[in-house]
Amino acid sequence: KTMFPQAEQFFGGTTYGGDWQSKWNKEKRICANEKVDIYFGLRLKPGQVSDMEATKFLSTLNSQKALDDAILSWAKEITPNGRSKLFFWIPKLTHFSQSIMEHKLEAFFINSIFKYKNSFMDGPDADNSNLFTVDNDLRFMWLYNSIIKNITNENTLFSLFKDAVRNSDNLSSLAEFMISFGLPHGFFPDSKDQVKVIITQEHYLQLEKIFIRKIKDNFSRIHTYYNPSKLLTFMQIRAKQYYEQAMNHYMAHDEDLVRLLENMYFIRKYDKEGAHKMISTWALNKYISDEKLKKRLGNIKHKKSNLVTRAQRLIKDIDKAKESDV
Repeated sequence: KTMFPQAEQFFGGTTYGGDWQSKWNKEKRICANEKVDIYFGLRLKPGQVSDMEATKFLSTLNSQKALDDAILSWAKEITPNGRSKLFFWIPKLTHFSQSIMEHKLEAFFINSIFKYKNSFMDGPDADNSNLFTVDNDLRFMWLYNSIIKNITNENTLFSLFKDAVRNSDNLSSLAEFMISFGLPHGFFPDSKDQVKVIITQEHYLQLEKIFIRKIKDNFSRIHTYYNPSKLLTFMQIRAKQYYEQAMNHYMAHDEDLVRLLENMYFIRKYDKEGAHKMISTWALNKYISDEKLKKRLGNIKHKKSNLVTRAQRLIKDIDKAKESDV
């Protein structure tokens, strides 16, 4: 029980939650999931990153492009155990946040997180062995939180965020950060998340101006972003003009509408058969009801039979989602 405190639960003792893994791993204790196989097998798992590799990577990292290229490369490279290298690298770097600060790399990492958060959620990297699913989206947030907790100056944080918002083309990811920054200032009253104040209201409004300009230039491309529900939520509340324009565009373009809806599925549960997805249309409901949306999909008559088939599947899945809510 001293070496493996998790064992206490089998003797009527303490039960340790998933957050203890990060603490144990940082302390290099063998009870950490990342360390236990090394202890018993005297070697790293396939794809697992050593401390030496992480140290060398950070000491030689010299540009934003180098970090972006590395993240994209890690996401594509699948290890023998079926995980991508990203699965191993992002948690490892989370434990090197102090080194990231010492090498003055925080701007590179904040920029990359704003670009790539929620870009690599699907696939074999989701871990469903815990009470809640741990995927690459959550791993990026762990890395983000490990970095910003070391930055105590609000003006420094604002400067980092301003560059990240300017440099990212991932409007879906940006919307999530903007909502989290605006929540404690009361800009998103319908959201229930409890988020502490990270930047001042004045700085939030400056970031929002930059973001809304991006929305203005891209409101007809929302269907190209992964999981655009948060983006549409932001637009409903803080960029209503462009929300209306976006919805008018999608109601007028069959293929774009179908692609938008196909990006609005979320993983509801996992079991032995894999991931079970469900569509969520709540981000459209202030513009169009589900019944009218189904009617609009039913009116798609296109030479491409594939588009009609996809529209019919969406109608069925909207009905399934409604039945599940009931």
